[in-house]
Amino acid sequence: MKHILIKIFFIVNISFISLYADVQLIKKQNSDSNTTLLVIGGIHGDEPGGYFSASILATHYNINSKNVWIVPNLNQDSIQKNARGIHGDMNRKFSIIEDKDKDKEVIKDIKKIILQNNVSLVLNLHDGNGFYRKTDKGSIFNANAWGQTCVIDQCDLNKSQPFGDLSKIALNVKERINKKLIKEHHTFDVKNTNTKFDDEAMQLSLTYFAVTNNKPAFAIESSKNLPTLSQKVFYHLLAIEEFMNIMNISFSRKFDLTEENIDALLKN
Repeated sequence: MKHILIKIFFIVNISFISLYADVQLIKKQNSDSNTTLLVIGGIHGDEPGGYFSASILATHYNINSKNVWIVPNLNQDSIQKNARGIHGDMNRKFSIIEDKDKDKEVIKDIKKIILQNNVSLVLNLHDGNGFYRKTDKGSIFNANAWGQTCVIDQCDLNKSQPFGDLSKIALNVKERINKKLIKEHHTFDVKNTNTKFDDEAMQLSLTYFAVTNNKPAFAIESSKNLPTLSQKVFYHLLAIEEFMNIMNISFSRKFDLTEENIDALLKN
């Protein structure tokens, strides 16, 4: 099943679905630029906000300039079981992985995709616990939470390269999202894990693999404590759109971005 190519024609652009050994890559491309946003959903199978958002991006958005590539369901086996990782945590296998590991082919393929020359920026979509706050305000709102964050591994790469100032971009996205909240306490913030020096576990992650290969990369975490899946998807799509705006990627969607419309899409 490797490298089967299927062409699907949309009104304004062409999408290619490339099937690697175990990874589905959807390419929404235009001929005006090599600038490419890569969006990855479903690295954890029990975080549906991420993989449903990537699927809606693939099916209900047109990309009118530049390029968006989408991996909607990276960890397909775990998604089907609604498990974080039936073969272990896939997001802790990007530094070293054993030959016998059942995730090995998936990891190999997604690494190849990330390292392609025209991939300009990587987004990895997650649902995280609680609501991140820089100071502790209870069991749900605290500095150990991951929900409602734009996560970076370090402040910058080479600032002269496009999208190399990770901190500035993350702060910009945070400010834009916080103008469009459903509830006031849903505020986003930037979480810098300072991975190289402070977080050995994150040194094994997809985003750290990307940045150590000079690819700007961010994780977006909606909160698992949001009451509905549609709210999780709303914030993911909002974040993706703000990254597209920063990258000057022109897009259109087939629906108004509201919680109610997302709920209808999910039900259908």
